[in-house]
Amino acid sequence: MCPCVCGLLLLTSCSAWPAAPAEHTYYVSTTGNDSNRGDSGAPWRTIQKAADALRPGDTAVVAAGEYHERVQVRNSGASGASISFDGKGAVSMEGFRVSGSYVHVNGFEIANAPGNDLFNRALSSGIYCSGAGDVFSNNFIHGTNAVGIYLEEGSTRNSIISNRVVSAVEAGIYVRGTNHIVESNDISHTVQTHPGMLNSGDADGIRFFGSGSIFRKNYIHDITLADMGNTNPHIDGFQTWGPVSNITIERNTIVQAETGDQGIIIEGKYQPTGGIIIRNNVFAIRSVEFGPAVIAGGLGPVSNIQILNNTVAAVIGPAEYAFWLFDNVSKVDVRNNAVYDFGNAQYSYIRIDPKATDLNIGTNAVYKSDGKPPKGNPFPGDLWMVNPQFINVSTRDFHIRPTSPLIDAGVTLASVTDDFDGSHRPLGKGPDIGAFEAR
Repeated sequence: MCPCVCGLLLLTSCSAWPAAPAEHTYYVSTTGNDSNRGDSGAPWRTIQKAADALRPGDTAVVAAGEYHERVQVRNSGASGASISFDGKGAVSMEGFRVSGSYVHVNGFEIANAPGNDLFNRALSSGIYCSGAGDVFSNNFIHGTNAVGIYLEEGSTRNSIISNRVVSAVEAGIYVRGTNHIVESNDISHTVQTHPGMLNSGDADGIRFFGSGSIFRKNYIHDITLADMGNTNPHIDGFQTWGPVSNITIERNTIVQAETGDQGIIIEGKYQPTGGIIIRNNVFAIRSVEFGPAVIAGGLGPVSNIQILNNTVAAVIGPAEYAFWLFDNVSKVDVRNNAVYDFGNAQYSYIRIDPKATDLNIGTNAVYKSDGKPPKGNPFPGDLWMVNPQFINVSTRDFHIRPTSPLIDAGVTLASVTDDFDGSHRPLGKGPDIGAFEAR
């Protein structure tokens, strides 16, 4: 029946409600031609042709081959009807610049991005996104002259899932904007510069800014001075200097390559900086000197940081402190962490500068394999110098044995309801200390 006005049936003829847009699948091949129909029997030649043609719900299936193009995606899909680019087989190309929303890019090898300046991220990054609701998944991005995947200020609700980023410049993934999900990505060998570049930067895993984003189950490893292009890198697994708020960093694995690397550094150059939960992560630190898992403070105020139920292990011998809280830090909660081989005669397992305030520290498990306790005394509730009984430190299997003293030894925390593997906490009488609940 047609719509009514004031309870009266309209007498004029009514047209049907608009139909949902038809969804089409198009095809791109190195043997195609852009004047073709774009179907499986007559594919297009370029991905750009597909990017200009696709509408909500449409998919471009890109056949294996080398495509010497950097694709600009200006069209947008819709919620529940994304525009999709699906690489089938070994599909090599020069990257995407996505300004449209509800776009899905899946399964591409991205290399040889045309830019040579890390500060021209729109050109030099593997994927550059300023849209909303976009998804980038299962791509292999390597050798870019800026970051592997960059989310611009103003972007929102984008997802970066299961990509592999190797030998990017400055960072593997760089996140600005709001409410993103960055999950299950493999990031390695970030460098300061590649040959012929105009500028150089640092060498980080993930840089994060903005608000509301979740970083989960990422693997950051092998960022090292051994790679050409790294001369004096400031290597961090995660880094921010604000503004940043309402961030969750959970169930990630960060393997530091050498002394001097840092796991997560939070600096407050721009405000606000805080509201960050760091929980259920594994830090494998390859340092016998300076190599903290988490640093909070420096450059300006940092507040409301929760460092909860992480496993932090110096895997090649005792190192200095696992955590460092600067003078300008306030409202920090450090509890239920398993700390292995940190601290010495000069340092506690946590370094606290004199003006750090409103700290809640304790119920951490602290162990030194050399039998020499760290400087100072335990914090309230700490398990002091008891072997956590990890399965195998040398292979970085930090699950705990059924006889571990960490079992049921933690305090219940409202913001920690699962563990590194996604299992519910607690499984026993109380939560276990560290990133893993015993099975």
